[in-house]
Amino acid sequence: MKLGDKVFLAYWRTAMETVDFMEYDLWLVGSLVDDTRGKCNDIDVVLTGPHRPQDIAYILNELKSCGPFDVFYQLEAPVELKWNQRPIRRLMAVPIQKMFPSLTLRGRVEDDVLLWYSWGLPSEKMRKIKKTMTPVLVVQKGVPLYL
Repeated sequence: MKLGDKVFLAYWRTAMETVDFMEYDLWLVGSLVDDTRGKCNDIDVVLTGPHRPQDIAYILNELKSCGPFDVFYQLEAPVELKWNQRPIRRLMAVPIQKMFPSLTLRGRVEDDVLLWYSWGLPSEKMRKIKKTMTPVLVVQKGVPLYL
């Protein structure tokens, strides 16, 4: 899948028609927006906006149900990363799912809906590649900007 191809657009349209983003922002990140536009298997997105765990979990779960979305919530907007740079620690949240064993060992549970954990970006796998990832704002205050 590549940004703008038929496969991506099908998943993207489904998400934009299905999910109520309320007043949240959504950022496209990862392989789809790297400087070489390589192919990828998932759609990496970061949600930012008000810190309301129930709303965040709803949006992230709805996105996951729309296709191969790899979804996270951050308090601050994502920043441009050179994938061979030293990792920057980020506090990220994902919806709690039954497949997570020992939740309290993985991070901090909030309101029984979000799992917060610290993650170093870029990952070790990403650092082996000399790319730059520039986040793209695709939903602003609940309004889709892409499509």
